Amino acid sequence: MQIKKFEALKMSEALRAIKEELGPDAVILSTREIQKKGGKFGVMETPVIEVMAAADSTPPPAAGQSPLRPGIFQHLLKEMALAGRFSAEIAPIQEELRAIRESLGTIKAISEENEKQFSRLQKTYDEMKELLKKGMEGSREETARPKEARVPSKLVNPIPTRETGADAVAMDRKQETSSLNGLPPRGNRQPKVISVTSGKGGVGKTNVVANLAVALSSFGQRVLVLDADLALGNIDVLFGIVPKYSLTHVLNGEKTLPEIMVEGPRGIKILPTSSGTEDLTHLTPDQKLTLLSALDQLEQDVDIFLIDTGAGISANVLFFSTAAQEIIIVAAPEPTSLTDAYAVMKVLSKQHGEKRFRLLVNMVKNEGEAKEVYRKLCLVSEQFLDISIDYIGSIPNDDYVKMAVCQQKAVVDIYPKAKSSVEFTRLAKNVMQWPIAMVPKGGIQFLWKGLLAPQYRPASPLLEKTGGTGH
Repeated sequence: MQIKKFEALKMSEALRAIKEELGPDAVILSTREIQKKGGKFGVMETPVIEVMAAADSTPPPAAGQSPLRPGIFQHLLKEMALAGRFSAEIAPIQEELRAIRESLGTIKAISEENEKQFSRLQKTYDEMKELLKKGMEGSREETARPKEARVPSKLVNPIPTRETGADAVAMDRKQETSSLNGLPPRGNRQPKVISVTSGKGGVGKTNVVANLAVALSSFGQRVLVLDADLALGNIDVLFGIVPKYSLTHVLNGEKTLPEIMVEGPRGIKILPTSSGTEDLTHLTPDQKLTLLSALDQLEQDVDIFLIDTGAGISANVLFFSTAAQEIIIVAAPEPTSLTDAYAVMKVLSKQHGEKRFRLLVNMVKNEGEAKEVYRKLCLVSEQFLDISIDYIGSIPNDDYVKMAVCQQKAVVDIYPKAKSSVEFTRLAKNVMQWPIAMVPKGGIQFLWKGLLAPQYRPASPLLEKTGGTGH
């Protein structure tokens, strides 16, 4: 068999050439149009018809041999031509089928993964449903518990909603300040020591401390803020303050607390710390004693002492949290924040004996979202931990907060009518109503000498420095 390629400008010319060279019985195998370069410089392209043809080149049979059945060669050649054209036409279809098979495999794998995930979600749903059922069955026992041990909701004693205008805010502050007239003189009042912590970074904890401090100060409270994120402190940045000294100088014995103290907006006092200091990521026992002693010797009159801890469950976070009377957990409405908030409460409960926490949900869309966070944490805590969680409110996800941060100001100061400012003000009023502990929780406590009534104060100077035994 002889196969040959022919090229011509027209199909008729190609067929004529095939007939002349291969004979009238030649069979066309394939045809296609190609661009062939030519011209004077070999760059011009001309459309050309390319034809593949075949003819029988078998010699005639010898004498005595039977010849092939007439036309069988032409039939075979036609079948080959049809097969070639069919292969060319079916190739893209086969490629599409291959892609469809791969897609089906991917869909099957995704389906199996979704089925596994659905199974896990169903299991979680059943567990939560069972926990809720148990909680409903034990509601009578919950009601019978002592008032101090119950887990109150924000709606138990809601703070009356007032107007948010500048005149109304000023009047509210004046009324709140005047309501303090029945309290003992400032010099005899004991400070409230409150640590604000979180399991996860990025939930707005430092912003909460800054705005809460300013809101409290606007009601006449004398507020002291300790930036206890010793390696990455930044509360001074939020206020646009550049302190000359920091807590590092106190721990190194170079300065005293009054010497490093700076004043923030509305007269709040700030004990700044440094940023990027690796040496303070884990305080030594000597450094802890130095800080305790320095705070006990601080003669600054303080109504509320706010401690802005770092995030997580590091040794420093646990130390500053247990050294406070009250612990505020700041959480956001996302699974990772809930998980980490639960982890912080678990470690503080299991390892340090903390039994009461106050929950603030930050950056929420609405109050319902905050209550759902509170409900989930209560369900899992009641199942596995012997603690109580007090819901103290929520802060909405407000663009004014971001604008205030960019201006290095407190949102309650420059945007008092913003939704977030209203909630920070409400939170400050709530904090002012918290009772003052008259005895320490049982471990090392900041400003603990002032917390003790005279009959409980130890006579040992050593105990006065160390704060007694730890948990």
